[in-house]
Amino acid sequence: MIDLLRATAGLVLRGILPYPDLIRRTRVRRKARNLVLGRPFPRDDEVTGLDMARLALLRVLDLQRQTRRAVRGRHREAAAQLARTSMETVILGIWCLREPDAITILRGAQLRSAKSTLASLLEMTDLFPKAVLDQAVDALGPESQPPQIRRMAEAIDQATGGGIEAEFYRRLYLPLSTFFVHANAWSLSRYIGTASRFRTSPTVPWARRSPVRLADTCAGIMAVAVAHESAVPTQLLENYALDHGRRVLPPLAVLVAKRGGRSFDAGALVRLVRDATAVKRYLAGPGRFDARDVREKRVRAIFERVFEDPDLPRAALSPVVDHVVAMILEAYENPGHTASERGSRDPQDVDPSGT
Repeated sequence: MIDLLRATAGLVLRGILPYPDLIRRTRVRRKARNLVLGRPFPRDDEVTGLDMARLALLRVLDLQRQTRRAVRGRHREAAAQLARTSMETVILGIWCLREPDAITILRGAQLRSAKSTLASLLEMTDLFPKAVLDQAVDALGPESQPPQIRRMAEAIDQATGGGIEAEFYRRLYLPLSTFFVHANAWSLSRYIGTASRFRTSPTVPWARRSPVRLADTCAGIMAVAVAHESAVPTQLLENYALDHGRRVLPPLAVLVAKRGGRSFDAGALVRLVRDATAVKRYLAGPGRFDARDVREKRVRAIFERVFEDPDLPRAALSPVVDHVVAMILEAYENPGHTASERGSRDPQDVDPSGT
């Protein structure tokens, strides 16, 4: 458990401390722009998935700059939404590289959107009959539904065996959408403060520097994907994406930490460390000779106190406690097995290229 606390502390510190990387960021942005600029965009009937990925890379680089500007100005809502848009653009860009029919699908979705836009304009003018405009748009090609972000993430994983859907979409994109973009119970509850009082400004369930870290990661990932398809060396880009990706804290983890921070009890922390030390000694000593259910009971008692929250039902916390207890016991019972050998992965170890 001490090792778990140490690893957790390291993860948190990486996420909240500054990470000066100006020189490498300048090199990465220059190399990424060189992957796109200096060549004309092809005619409409010659556009390929790589061409769309290059456009996605330019957008991600622009969003990276805007996100940094928003963080410096302490526009935290804007920064979070810009970082989320960067993720969405990366998923679309890599999907264009992996989906053979990507251009046809995107063109059909664009025509569908054009029809909707023209319909709204027709309500404001009688210059052209609707039938005439529909006939003109139909001549450009068939319509199609725009691809969903989750479906694109799943398609990337099926094509590459990567972890975009599990690590990128579920761990970051969904929470950011829930807390910062959509109107729902979670986003509205951010306006409830301590003692159930209303707040005029929302709580921010994300670390201040995380939007920048995520925007930097997205720039690196998209650049790696384009460079890989262009047969350009990717080592610099991969290292940049991985180094910044390890510093992105998940919003849910930050939310839990902030809730705990408001009710921080120094005495409880001391008791936690004391209990953790006692359990470590127990598992390394007499616990080796006890039955597994006895060891489990001893460890579970600590984590039930750690994850106790009067605002959440016990049934909601039980799966978390079960998972942590099982992980601790397995680490002591099978000390030679690594996390990867047990079938789990470090959430940051995602292949930036999606390959």
